[in-house]
Amino acid sequence: MSIPAPSHELAQLFGTGPPLGLGSFQIMRWGAKNPPKDPQASFSGKNIMITGANSGIGYHVALKFIKLGASKVILAVRTLEKGYVAKQNIEATMGDGECDRIVVMQLDMNDFGSIKQFATNLEQEVGADGLQVAILNAGVAPGTYSVVKKTGWESALQVNVLSTALLAICVIPLLKRGSERKGHPAQLTLTGSAEFISVTPEDIPVDSPSVLDALNEPESFQTRSSYLITKLLVVYVMQGLIEDYLVSAPDQPLRVAVNVVCPGYTVTGISRDLPWYLKTVIE
Repeated sequence: MSIPAPSHELAQLFGTGPPLGLGSFQIMRWGAKNPPKDPQASFSGKNIMITGANSGIGYHVALKFIKLGASKVILAVRTLEKGYVAKQNIEATMGDGECDRIVVMQLDMNDFGSIKQFATNLEQEVGADGLQVAILNAGVAPGTYSVVKKTGWESALQVNVLSTALLAICVIPLLKRGSERKGHPAQLTLTGSAEFISVTPEDIPVDSPSVLDALNEPESFQTRSSYLITKLLVVYVMQGLIEDYLVSAPDQPLRVAVNVVCPGYTVTGISRDLPWYLKTVIE
C-alpha cells in the first residue's frame, strides 16, 4: 500500500504524460526526453537510506535528498572506498559542510550475513529517530549465468530479489519507528521495471515444485528475460511485505507505505556486464 500524491501534484511533476498508443520502449524513450520536474518537498528532520548509492540512480537519489534538506542520508555500498568518493562528489556539488549529513555504510547484497549486520549497524546509526525513507535500489543485470559462491544463488536472483526482500524485512521495524517519531507514514521503495509486463507464462517454470530453484538452474537463464523475471518477482516481494508485515487494522494509521518504482530509461552502469549488442540497444 502506498499513498498516492494528489492529482494536481502529480500533474505538476509529470505533466500530461506520454501520448496514447505508444509501446513500452517508446514510452520510456518519451520519458527520457521529458523527465519529471524536481520535487520541492522538504525532507528536513528525516533519515534516508539508499542502497547502491555510489553510482547511477542511487547516487543521484542521494544527491536529490541532500538538496531537499534531509537530515541524514545513508549511502549503503558494497565498497566503502567508492562510497567515500560518492560522498566527496556530493560535497563538491553542494558545497562545503554538506557531507556532515552523509554517512557511508558497507552492505554486500551477495552475503545474507552482511545484510543482517548492516541492519544492526543501521539501527545504531539512526537510533531512536528511526528511518523515514528506505530506497532499495541495488541491482545487477548479468550478461551470462553466474552464481554467488557464498549462497549458491544465481547473481540476479540473489541481489535483485532475495537480498532485497531480506533487507526490506530488516528495515521495516526502523521505518515503523521512524513513522511513530515523525507522525507520518515512512516510505519503502523498491526499484523495479515496468518491462516486467513482457514476461510470459512460458518464461517461468510454474509447474516446478520450487519456482526459485528452477530459475536458479543454468538452463533457465536468458539474459533479458531472467533480469525481467527478477523485476516481476520484486512486485511479489512488495505484495508479500504488505501482507505479512504492513497490514494495519482499519482504525489504525498507515505506518509504512511501500511501492515499486520504474525509473524508465536511465544512464547507469547496470548494463556493464551485458553483451555489446544489448548495450547498443539500451544506450
